[in-house]
Amino acid sequence: MGGMIVTGRPFAIPWTAVNAWARRHDLTMAEMVFLDRCIVAMDILFLGRWKRKMEEKSK
Repeated sequence: MGGMIVTGRPFAIPWTAVNAWARRHDLTMAEMVFLDRCIVAMDILFLGRWKRKMEEKSK
């Protein structure tokens, strides 16, 4: 039997991590919400790009 190669898969940054970072850096709630929305938008783009790359690689 042959071995399997397992590759990692990225996930979105959780809100709890953004909140913890924002608290550590004394951001206001409004700043933290803005930061979280920016990170969510970047995650969507990155995860979509990663998915397309993996689909092309598997062809």
